[in-house]
Amino acid sequence: MTIRPRLVVTLACVCLLSLSVVAASRKVSAATATVQISLADILFDHADYRTALHTYLAATECEDLLLRDRARAGAVRSALRLAEFGVAATHLAALNGGTSTDPATLTLAGDALWASGRFDDGEKAYRDALSIAPGSARARHGLAKALASRSQFEPALNEIQAALRAAPDDSDLRHTLGSTYERMHRYSEAAAAYAAYLDSLKGPDRYERSQWARSHIAFLRSFDGLVPFETVWKGGARRQVLDFRLVNGKVIVKGKINGGRAVDFALDTGAEHTALSEGTARRYQIRTTIETLTAGVGEIGMRGLRIGKLRSLEIGSMTVYNLPCMIKTPSMRDLPTDQMDGFSPLALGLSMTIDYKNRKLSIGEPLADPSASRDLPLRFNRLPTVQGHVNGAVMSFIVDTGGEAISISTSTARTLFTPDDRRRIKLHVYGASGLDPEAYLLPGVNLAFGTIQMPNQPVVVLNLRAPSVLLGYEIGGILGYRLLGRYRVEIDMQKSLLRLRDM
Repeated sequence: MTIRPRLVVTLACVCLLSLSVVAASRKVSAATATVQISLADILFDHADYRTALHTYLAATECEDLLLRDRARAGAVRSALRLAEFGVAATHLAALNGGTSTDPATLTLAGDALWASGRFDDGEKAYRDALSIAPGSARARHGLAKALASRSQFEPALNEIQAALRAAPDDSDLRHTLGSTYERMHRYSEAAAAYAAYLDSLKGPDRYERSQWARSHIAFLRSFDGLVPFETVWKGGARRQVLDFRLVNGKVIVKGKINGGRAVDFALDTGAEHTALSEGTARRYQIRTTIETLTAGVGEIGMRGLRIGKLRSLEIGSMTVYNLPCMIKTPSMRDLPTDQMDGFSPLALGLSMTIDYKNRKLSIGEPLADPSASRDLPLRFNRLPTVQGHVNGAVMSFIVDTGGEAISISTSTARTLFTPDDRRRIKLHVYGASGLDPEAYLLPGVNLAFGTIQMPNQPVVVLNLRAPSVLLGYEIGGILGYRLLGRYRVEIDMQKSLLRLRDM
């Protein structure tokens, strides 16, 4: 059995470190813990998060409750910087972050909940912190991310700019300001924000982050004098309906690159930019502007990727000018099928509706539809994400129209299920980063998405560690055609909703 999920994420300047943490077992004195926490604070301030985490963990063995909580809070902060989501969740639970009335602890809880993919709970924690301490820069930063994930960009800008007035040297805030401007397609302002971010960097990993920032700033400035994502609709209507072919669960439509001949595009909401194969990029002479990293399902995990710029992308009656594109080069070898070109209306900031039954794709402002729907709140954190339940536990799922199956991550499976080799069925799964040697089919899983109950389901288990690290939050799973194909699927970007209507 071969399954090909299509999840692609490009680098957004997050720490790429990974470690296995084992806390010391012997108790330490209050005096020793005080010294350890002070040292860990210095290490954290100098961005040496790995050493800081180990030092905080050693101090958590102190019997003094206040010192132990300080150490746990530091461990959560450090673990989040290292994308060690499980470590952060464990020590947050010990810290009682969910029931605290301390604004700093509430903000930290918001960060940990956000990183675990529990976006609604994270936003609530940020708002609770701000109700107690309205001037908290870190809580405002968290709320800005939450608002941007619901396409509320102007309120998000207000929050992040207020946070920067309170904490002008915080590099995280400057990065979030840049990413918010970038989501708004205000590339000149995004470049200026990233330049300030570059100036604020420090610590042992400054070189890698600086390299990314410089290349990304150069890419954004290559659009100077142009209007990024300038969209023109024939006839003036901001909506179009296209016929599509359905091939192995993938929606295929015709499109034109730079005014050339029509080519096939797969509708792929699991990619954050228009994606071209190496052959297509060569045929249309798409120049590479920068090189970065991507992460997807597969043994390679993180791999090199090139970013270019399209003069135009024409889909039906819509033409989008001056937009980024990912170039899949070097090509992955030994894949069972050729790599396809793909696009996502969501990456263009547009809503869409897929009518699988009648093979119709609508792009643009959604049509009014009085029929009953199953609505799921949607967050767009570079990729569309909804919450679901796996055996009762809350997890985040990427909505991936390019994927075939319903999958969960290996970390989700390890957390919720005891090892039982008799229940596992080995699979050959090919993703954007090649074959996933750890993939298997796990039967008997209870899934729920809003009012949709799916008991006793077989799900594909995939290693989603690499894309989770690059996204900055734990991916619990992926929703592909096996679920989406049962419904008329509408993703409303303005209202931040995934609507599923019975066919």
